[in-house]
Amino acid sequence: GFHGVLGHEFVGRVVEVNSDDSGLRTKWTDQRVCGDINVGCADCFVCLNAQGLDNRSGCCQMSRNHCPFRTVLGILNHNGTMAEYLTLPISNLHCVPDGMSDEVAVFSEPLAAACRIVEQGLVRYEGPHPDRVAIVGDGKLGLMIAEVLGREHASRLGEGGSAANPDGKLPAPPIMFGKHEHKMDLVRESAGVDCRPVTDCKDEKAFNGVAAEYAGKFDVVVDAT
Repeated sequence: GFHGVLGHEFVGRVVEVNSDDSGLRTKWTDQRVCGDINVGCADCFVCLNAQGLDNRSGCCQMSRNHCPFRTVLGILNHNGTMAEYLTLPISNLHCVPDGMSDEVAVFSEPLAAACRIVEQGLVRYEGPHPDRVAIVGDGKLGLMIAEVLGREHASRLGEGGSAANPDGKLPAPPIMFGKHEHKMDLVRESAGVDCRPVTDCKDEKAFNGVAAEYAGKFDVVVDAT
């Protein structure tokens, strides 16, 4: 297990820049920032993009997320945010706009994780049978994933999206399985996600514990429990 300071979501101000570059020090000192949590080694074949991962994926910084020697803020060999000070490379930092509150900016990291599902092309929207998506768990991350995937589905495949299935019906939106109706109502209304009680998809008598109505019916299942 992890030994060290926990926590990986934060908003803070830069108090010191470990660089001889006066321009960098001037630019970043006292900036209000949030940050990416993955810290690559900057020296392996992944970080150097030797296999063209960044280019092939179509999204930047794929290498940072998949470095085999990476540390992860508050999760893997890197002390986290539950402290007065923390350290991160400048390349991991993002300036927080002046008009954005700390309470909003602190959600940047989990929201980025949700957006990464779309950026990495894990859900297929093309063709006559787009991927059917299920999200399990209605906690903070699960709700953000539902919000992102629900809106992406609507923009790509909904009434304003591409086209209907061969049978003339619009592709079904993502389904969220959760325990709290008041939480699921948030994404049901704002993102058009189909929300069901998690008990609906359980069948203790089935060999895999999943009700027949849902077993094998999804192409992508996101575990956000």
